Amino acid sequence: METYHLIVYGCQMNVYDGEAVATSLQSVGLRETEKPEDADLIIVYTCTVRASAAERAVGRINALGALTRDAPSKYLAIGGCLPQAEADNLLDACPDVDLVFGTGQLGRVSSFVDLLETGGGPYVLVDETEWEPSVALAARTSPVRANVSIMRGCNNYCSYCIVPYVRGQERSRPTRDIIDEVDELIQSGYKDVTLIGQNVNSYRDGGVSFAELLRKIDALCDGAFLRFTTNHPKDMGENVVGTMADGRNVARHLHLPLQAGSDRILAEMNRGYTASDYVRLVDNIRKAVPGICLTTDVMVGFPTESEREFEKTLTLVKKIGFDGAYTFVYSPREGTAAAERPDDVPPEEKRRRITELIKAQREISLERNEGFVGREVVTLAEKLSRRADDETAGRISENKTVNFPGTYAPGEMLPVKITEASSWTLRGKVIGTTGV
Repeated sequence: METYHLIVYGCQMNVYDGEAVATSLQSVGLRETEKPEDADLIIVYTCTVRASAAERAVGRINALGALTRDAPSKYLAIGGCLPQAEADNLLDACPDVDLVFGTGQLGRVSSFVDLLETGGGPYVLVDETEWEPSVALAARTSPVRANVSIMRGCNNYCSYCIVPYVRGQERSRPTRDIIDEVDELIQSGYKDVTLIGQNVNSYRDGGVSFAELLRKIDALCDGAFLRFTTNHPKDMGENVVGTMADGRNVARHLHLPLQAGSDRILAEMNRGYTASDYVRLVDNIRKAVPGICLTTDVMVGFPTESEREFEKTLTLVKKIGFDGAYTFVYSPREGTAAAERPDDVPPEEKRRRITELIKAQREISLERNEGFVGREVVTLAEKLSRRADDETAGRISENKTVNFPGTYAPGEMLPVKITEASSWTLRGKVIGTTGV
């Protein structure tokens, strides 16, 4: 076995896991191919947060099976959250698969090569193992932006969410390992680092809390943006807010999932806070970090959600004025508490509510972005813009995308004056010829 092709679905945690898989395979000499048909080993790393995501992954896996079915020296593997949730059924659903491995097996990926070549499969490996090694620079998917996993799992058991069942209970990574990984990234020229976990606010390694970890990492990140996600409102304490305010490099952006504006629905979701709790938290954050940009997650159509309760959500979204929102229609996920309840909001009503919510948020996002017009902002050049070959796309501390004329090397920090705004992106021009 000499080559591999890796396909990753899902969240930032999955992207990081995919980089860990690539690191492990490269450590035993495998090279990545651009096309699956050129690979000896094809791996699909899956997401299962929604049933539709799992169905798409299974469809892709079965299509890829045609490449390995009659080729004894080619292998097909499924990794990630889907095996953790449905390992017993996957081999029936995907008969061409040679290996099924879960999120706890990342530390063993390099051994899979020898295992597959011995024959005797298919193999199903979903038990937990020790924390995986740090991701090598060569396996990173971006030359300037990087995720760093600080913890795994979740203890919250939101009633609609499958994550605790597929990722397990919270386990925090050793502080020293995190610091070493971030330090290597910064020394190698990375300019945007995101600490990731299902609930980063719950991080604890001995006496080191998340706020303390953030302070330690902030000291390493001069000249770079430091971000963290995902946050849970009930665990977002004053110490974390204070660290954001005092940090030299902590980005002026926070993703803080709301989910709903009705206290009853929030309780049904098992979120652990009320709408007024959330508003107080946002007020405190905005006082501590003036000008911070907030993004969120909002769900409509949760079981028993009434029109009045949807209106409460819509009203709260407008009141808070998020810079952006990931909006979702509820769909039952087998294995969660909410899936045991009737999915009683009609599909057409869900569509109407999500359409109304998206329309409102688009208007809010445009208004928030128009507030940047005329401002000068430090912008990290990331890649060529999709709009034109002679434009660069970059990102600012507030986590907004900026397109500007000219071609600049990824990693350059540039002074950009914002000239235009849409609901999704900003547009500007570089002022001066030197980086910041």
